[in-house]
Formats: sequence, structure tokens, C-alpha cells
Amino acid sequence: MKIQLPAFNITVVLGTKPMSQPTNDDLEALRRVTANYLCLKLKPKCPKIVGLDIKFNVSSMRSVVNKLEPQHTVCFDVDAAAYFPSCSKSDYTEIFNSVSQALESGDYIKRAVCALDSSNPFASAVDVKVGLGELSTEEGGIVQSPTFYLGFVCRNEPGFCPSESEKQNLWFLTQEETTGCLQQAFPNNFEGVTLKMRKAEIGERARELDSRFSLYVEFDAAASFKKELPTSKQLFYALATCISSRFIKNFMDIGGLFSDVSTMSINYCITQKGGILMPTESEMGPYKRAAEPEDPTEIEEDDTSSGEPHARACIGFALGIPKCQRVPTEADYQALAAITKEFYVKCLKQKFGDDTFQDIDISLGETHFGSGKPTEEYNVYIQWDISTQFMGTAKSFPDQYKICKALVKAKPDRFYSRIRALYQTPFSGATCFFVEPVVCTDL
Repeated sequence: MKIQLPAFNITVVLGTKPMSQPTNDDLEALRRVTANYLCLKLKPKCPKIVGLDIKFNVSSMRSVVNKLEPQHTVCFDVDAAAYFPSCSKSDYTEIFNSVSQALESGDYIKRAVCALDSSNPFASAVDVKVGLGELSTEEGGIVQSPTFYLGFVCRNEPGFCPSESEKQNLWFLTQEETTGCLQQAFPNNFEGVTLKMRKAEIGERARELDSRFSLYVEFDAAASFKKELPTSKQLFYALATCISSRFIKNFMDIGGLFSDVSTMSINYCITQKGGILMPTESEMGPYKRAAEPEDPTEIEEDDTSSGEPHARACIGFALGIPKCQRVPTEADYQALAAITKEFYVKCLKQKFGDDTFQDIDISLGETHFGSGKPTEEYNVYIQWDISTQFMGTAKSFPDQYKICKALVKAKPDRFYSRIRALYQTPFSGATCFFVEPVVCTDL
């Protein structure tokens, strides 16, 4: 039985002003330690509880500097639901009071928040306050836009990445243009915007998003407002109005690669229909290719694997399931695992050939329900731990990077229909999906 808790909000008081605004990843890390902490705290008071789903509303997150005290606070709305056996008589008010008391106790900071990485702004928390109801949008603060990219169609294929001076000029031009757009979109309310360039890529990496692109640049953006706060998406839509013929003409002033731009577009970095831009080898961490020996003869050419597990990859798979009424069970996940294995076996055979690829073992890793990971459109997130089996010589085996890339880039159109055919599971109501590579935590 699901018991929905009343809408509430959390205010985290930071001991020091953060070097940068908390990101979506920072908030997700806080949500994870909070969920684990609350499960432990609620069990003695609600012994029949079988699960707790808690979601931090990223779009409501805002930072506020207290003008009377040297404090920096971060606020956000929270959705939570507790799950009990059908015969439970637990009251939502009693559960909410227990949650509120647990979060406002000093124990929460000592046992949960202190487990965050020191680079996370929330790690410096000194106090936590819980309020009933959603946050008022009438007070000013800072809103962070979803990470977005500018995609460029160039007249000629770029032969090199933008230089540091070209990036700096692009940043200045984009900062100036977006500032003007936000002033028009939020008159008498907008205060300022800060852009941070994440990366710039050319060629095949750019075409992963759109076959027309030969150059793209990613940005983070955070804007401050005097009173009423827009949502994260509303901020992005206002930023997107910067695209104009005048903006494109101004690229001529940058010189270099950007002077060759003929068309450009702006969009989220994450799309609803499958996948993200594949990380480079240097970004893959444990998936990075091992350095090749100086002497190629050191590789044993006739060493066969005999079908033994060779390389391992971890894949994050998210589903958006509107009006999902229950948490997926172990049986639900196993049913999904069966068709997932069937799909990836077929994909890897097509990619690497029947004579080399043999089979995969797939096991269920982390699962999240109602966490809005990676974005709020998704309420089910699954990490698949996949071990592959190949035959042949060690030299002929694909490495972890290639395997992970093949899994992420597989086009699951038919797989999507198979998921929706799992009528006895919540997954049958899926309307969107997302795939990403993740780092196997115990590699």
C-alpha cells in the first residue's frame, strides 16, 4: 500500500559560501544519502514499512544569501511516499512528522551529509530545516538551467578543435546574447546570468547528436532573480531565444572555426529518445583502454578465452512511466533483465560477429524509483552489470570502451516495444527511455 506524504520542502544552511552553485548531480548525491538515512530512522518507528521513495525537485532548487546573517542556504521541494503491506494502518501525518524530526536532528548531518564528497557544496551543511508545502516562488534566488549545447553546421569540416581564445570569445558572445534575452524575458526581475563552458567537440563526436553538426559546445547556466523564480525549464526556454540570424552573424567576429558557421541550434544535452553523447576514452575512467605494450610480440596470439568472461560494462537505463502506481518488484526486474539480455546479445553479435562474440551475463545493480534520474521525466532507473564472453585470441577481443560504446549506441526501437509488452509489470506503461554508460563502482 502506498501512502503519499504531504508536499514539503527542505532548506539546507551551508556553513560556507560554495565556490559554485550546487548542480543536479550534487542534489542527487544528497538525495541518495538522505534516502538511506531515512530508511534506517523510520524502521524503529514504523516497523512495517517496506520502502520509501523520495524525490528532490531539481527544478525548484534555488540558492539564497541571507542578508542579515553570513549564511548561504539552498532550498528545494520534496515528494515522498512510503510503502506498507496492504493491512497497514499507518497515518501519513505520523510518517511525515518522523521524517521531519529525522532530517532536522543533528544526527542527519553527522551520519548522512558528512558522507558526501568534500567537493559537494552540501557537504558543508550546518543546519537543515523542513517546511510543509511547496516553496514560494515570490522570493528571489538562483535558478540553474539544464545543461544545454549549441550545435553548429559549418560550411567546411573542421580539422581541429576550437582554440582557448576562440572558446573565450564564444563564451563572451554567448554570455552577452543570453543576458539580453533574459532581460527581455524577465523584465524587472532578472539580475544576472553566469555561463560555464563544459566542453567543445568536432567531427564524429558532434554528429552523435545530429548528423548535420560538425561542431558543438556544451554550457551550464545559472541565473539570479529578484523575486519570482522561473522553473529550470522556463529558464532554458528563455535562453534558447538567443538563437537568431544576428547571433550567427556575430560569429564572424570570433574568427577561426566559428567564422565558418552557417546554421546553429540549441537543445538539452539529454534527449528523451535514447542515449547521450558517448564519453571520450579519457572520460571513461575504468573503461579507458589499457596502454599497449611497447613490444607487440608480448601479446600471446594463441591465447583463447574459451568463452570465459572477458570484459565488463555497466549501463544505466532509465524509463519514464507516467502514473506508475507501484514500485517494481524483483520479479519485474528479472522479467526486464531477460529481454534486456536477449536484446544486447543480438546487438553485440551484429557488432562483433558470431565467430567472436559468444554471450553475456547480466545482473541487476542499483535501482532507483521516483528519483527523477537523470531528469524529472524518468521515474525508474536501473544499472545493469554486464559481463561479456568472447572466443578467439586476446588481441582480437574488443576492450571495455568499445563494448560500452556498442551497448549505449544500440538503437532499442524494437526493444522498447518489448518493454511495453511486459503487461504484468509497471514497465508496460513506459513512454520514454534513456541509456548511459556508468562506472562500475567495484572495478
